[in-house]
Amino acid sequence: MPDPGGKGIYFVNGKATGFLTVYNVHSKQSTDIASQNATQPVVSRDGKRVMYITIPSEGRVELWVSNIDGSNKVKIATAESISTGFWAADNSRLASWRR
Repeated sequence: MPDPGGKGIYFVNGKATGFLTVYNVHSKQSTDIASQNATQPVVSRDGKRVMYITIPSEGRVELWVSNIDGSNKVKIATAESISTGFWAADNSRLASWRR
């Protein structure tokens, strides 16, 4: 099956494990990005970073950004409700929605 995002990676996520895992179709390696219940991954336009949401506890969600291999994680925001958005054309900024 061709890579739907055109970046050579797939994200595996499921409530059964709660992990967010990236699978690189070129290297055939998988890496866990988040070990908490994670969702909504959005890859930067250059394919080097990913933003995603974690749900660490009831009534609270967090927006994170990391390198595509899961390194250099930075928590951007915490709120009752956050959604991932999109990356700027130059990958220097991102947009998200928070209530």
